[in-house]
Amino acid sequence: MDNISLNVSQLVKNIGSQQKIGELDFVIGKGAKVALLGLNGAGKSSLIRLLVGENQPTSGAIEYLTSTHTFSPTHKEFKSSLGYQADTMLSINQMCVSEYLAFCAAFKNLAHSTLPDEILDLMELWGVLEAAGTDMSKLSKGNLQKLAIAQAFLGEPKWLFFDEPCQSLDPIEQDRFNSYLKRLTNIELCVFSTHNVQHALDVADEIILIHQAKIVYQFRTKQSKDYLLCIAELNASLDHQILNKGINFEPIGYGIYRLHQPKHETIKLVDELLEQSELVNVIFLPEREALMPLFRLLASGEIELEKSEIFTARVDKEE
Repeated sequence: MDNISLNVSQLVKNIGSQQKIGELDFVIGKGAKVALLGLNGAGKSSLIRLLVGENQPTSGAIEYLTSTHTFSPTHKEFKSSLGYQADTMLSINQMCVSEYLAFCAAFKNLAHSTLPDEILDLMELWGVLEAAGTDMSKLSKGNLQKLAIAQAFLGEPKWLFFDEPCQSLDPIEQDRFNSYLKRLTNIELCVFSTHNVQHALDVADEIILIHQAKIVYQFRTKQSKDYLLCIAELNASLDHQILNKGINFEPIGYGIYRLHQPKHETIKLVDELLEQSELVNVIFLPEREALMPLFRLLASGEIELEKSEIFTARVDKEE
C-alpha cells in the first residue's frame, strides 16, 4: 500500500431512487494527476463531491493514505491540506477579488505572515491581478473561473481537486492551467474532471473513464503498450475464432478486453479476424489511440454498458 494515495472501494451514492455513483472500485498512486473523463451527467461531479467530503456516500469507503496515516474525506488533517475548485462559482456582491482570496484563506485557517504575498502571487499567476479591486459581481465568467482555480492553491495544498476547471477559460488560459498542472510536484494527488479526451491525454498520468455512474475503464497514459478490443455486440463466432487462435485477451469489463503488448503478427491476425467478421462499431487499437473512439461510441449510445459483454468464454492468461 506504500505507493497508493487513494483507495476507493464499493462506493455507491443514491439520491432517492436515482443512482449517482454505482459500486466504484479503484486505486490511485501517490503523486498522480488523474482525469475523470466522461460526458455531462456521467457522474464526474458526484464522484468529486464524495472524494472531497462535500457529500457522503450511501455505502462504500474512501481512504486517503500517507506514509503515516489513513484519512477519510471528512478528517480535519485531510481538509487542512485540501484544494478544491467546485463546478459552480458564485460571485459575492460587495467583495472584491483580493478580499475573496483573503476570505478563503481564513476558512483554511491560513494566517502566516507571508499570506498577503501569497495572495498577490496567486492573482498574478492566474491572471486576475488587474482585477484585484473589482467587485466579484462585475467579473466575467472567465475571470470568475480563474479566481475559483486560484483559491484552490491557497496554502500549497497536497490534495487537489478541480471540477471542469477549463470551462469558461479561453484557449490561452486553458494552456496556462494545463501547463501548471503538468509541472506540479510534491503533491499527494491531483484530480480533475473533463469531457475533453485530448485534455485528459495531454495532462493526466491516469484517466478514469466514467459513463452512466460507472467506471468503464482506467488507463495509465504513460506506461501502456497494450491494445484494447471493444465490440458493441455479442458475436459467438468471433469469440470461438479468437479462442482457437490462442490469443490471450484479458477481460476488463463492459465489453473491453486488453491484449498485453502484442507482437506484430498477433495484431495482424486479430485485424484479419475482425475484418472477416464484418462487425460494426469495433475498436482494436493501442490504448491511447482507442480512448477517443471508445468515448465516441459511448457518447452516441452505440455501446450500452448493460449489453456490451462480448465474449461468452473468458480467455485465460498465458502461463
